[in-house]
Amino acid sequence: MKSKSFIDIHNHIIYGFDDGPSTMDVVKKMLDMAIKQETAVIYATSHFQEFANDSLLNDYYAKLKEAQQYIKDQGLPLQLLPGAEVFYHTAIEESAFSYRNYRLNETSRYILFEFPMFHTINNYLDAIFKMRLKKLRPVVAHPERYQMVLKDYSSVVKMVNVGALMQVNCGSLLGHFGSTVQEISKKMLQDRLVHLIASDAHREEGRTFKMLETYELCRTFMDEKYLEEIFVLNQQKILHDEDIEPLVPDLQQDEKSFKRKIFKIFNFK
Repeated sequence: MKSKSFIDIHNHIIYGFDDGPSTMDVVKKMLDMAIKQETAVIYATSHFQEFANDSLLNDYYAKLKEAQQYIKDQGLPLQLLPGAEVFYHTAIEESAFSYRNYRLNETSRYILFEFPMFHTINNYLDAIFKMRLKKLRPVVAHPERYQMVLKDYSSVVKMVNVGALMQVNCGSLLGHFGSTVQEISKKMLQDRLVHLIASDAHREEGRTFKMLETYELCRTFMDEKYLEEIFVLNQQKILHDEDIEPLVPDLQQDEKSFKRKIFKIFNFK
């Protein structure tokens, strides 16, 4: 295998902010682990809710800058970029433009967000659809861990069919969240419903950067062309704010669907 240069679009590297690292010393250890896992670009996607006040944003950016300065001073082969893992709310498509870090690298069209872990939002497809109307590229964080997916696998297909990208965690594929989540993750891969793999790293060991380790595991049961797309190429497209395909639903199915007709009208790509 040729050496990969991974881009990690989902992790919690900012210390003392959410449930990620508690100190800058832990951040340093996490950065070392990322390098060992051949990760070259990291998006610092801390948890954010519907509203982000100035104090919260200033804290985030001050600690982001501290980590970026450490990387520069140490000459580490890493690039650290701003971002957020935005918790679902009814006006998420508006918040994406209200707070600069709610979109990956501030100016891209991609927004990483998560639904509630243990219950289903009745209008979850509407949320995705509204983001698409705003020309955003919604990325659903770790759908394989949601109860609504564990209970109804077709919800993944539905989300993809209205234009969402699916991001699966390394830890899910490695079995860190149990065998059920692991099997769902593998099924999503086999059904080609995964667009992106990311670490969702939170600390220096256990739930940390494991992109290379996960890639090697997936090579044992998936073809490398598809793995190249979801581990490397699609992340590069996000970095350059390019379209990831396939993104829009199959318009040949269910032609009477109102939302599919809207996709045709707006010619989403």
